[in-house]
Amino acid sequence: TKVRWSSDNTDVVKVNWKGELTAVSNGTAIITGYVESIDKTLTCNVTVQTSVTEITLNETEATVDLSSEQEADKQVELIATIVPSTANVGTNLTWTTSDETVASISNETGTTTTVTGLKNGTATITVESENGTKAEFNITVQTSVTGITLNKTEEIVDLSSEQEADKQVELIATIVP
Repeated sequence: TKVRWSSDNTDVVKVNWKGELTAVSNGTAIITGYVESIDKTLTCNVTVQTSVTEITLNETEATVDLSSEQEADKQVELIATIVPSTANVGTNLTWTTSDETVASISNETGTTTTVTGLKNGTATITVESENGTKAEFNITVQTSVTGITLNKTEEIVDLSSEQEADKQVELIATIVP
């Protein structure tokens, strides 16, 4: 008995004369097997899907400086790209930070988030798909020295004094910030 196979959508699934299926792209197709000798038709609904296999980030590490007056210097925008681009299963992404006191995230879901440095330290930002595929970004938050001040800008020392303390001056430097 010979079965004649066909696919109603060969852009999604192809079927050969043995009934072996080859997925071509995401979508649905109806595979039909027809047996002429008994005039019987059987069908199978086939859904082709692609899961997330990798997530890439536009950056994997950065250092931000809290001493900057520009807010943009304290932030990094992260963009996640799902691989393969044809993935249609498990594509919802979730962002987390390992230390909310060091770095915050602007979005907990979606393909982008802005990471903002909050205090000195390090944190790992993780983006994860529904099937557990992950990518990580490491941020170092620091505060650079922007200046220095002295407790005195002028002082007179009298060497003729008999008091040893009068011959000494203590300068105290203060680092800013």
